[in-house]
Amino acid sequence: MKDKFYGNYFHTLDKKGRVSLPSKHRENLKGRVIVTRGPYDHFLWLFSEAGWERMVSKLSRLPNRLEVMEMRRYLIGSAFECDVDSLGRIQLPQTLRRHAMLEKDVVIIGVGECIELWDRARMERMEKDESGTGAMQQRMEKYRI
Repeated sequence: MKDKFYGNYFHTLDKKGRVSLPSKHRENLKGRVIVTRGPYDHFLWLFSEAGWERMVSKLSRLPNRLEVMEMRRYLIGSAFECDVDSLGRIQLPQTLRRHAMLEKDVVIIGVGECIELWDRARMERMEKDESGTGAMQQRMEKYRI
């Protein structure tokens, strides 16, 4: 069965760069999380091991073209395995924390087969910039959602 992650959760990075995962998602993650850069902007993707294997499989089936090789390098080359400790936390590598500009307060967002991890202030600014523009409504209409 495929992993299903959903909901918004507000957490805090500790001084060692650890973040607590939402308790409702810990069982799906089975003690280990694969963390990599998100495909745009400055956020992180978190996958269960099974979800990560599906992602790597999709990437490996694509033709060996420059853009595909760049995607593989971007996603797989920046990935780290992070063990979930007994308190449900993962240690985020410094390189990924810098990429996502994570300071202290973070938002964990379940988006289906993976989880996004954002700096909270950055996410709030982005949502504020889009609110009232009708952009989300237009996107949903475009994809008939």
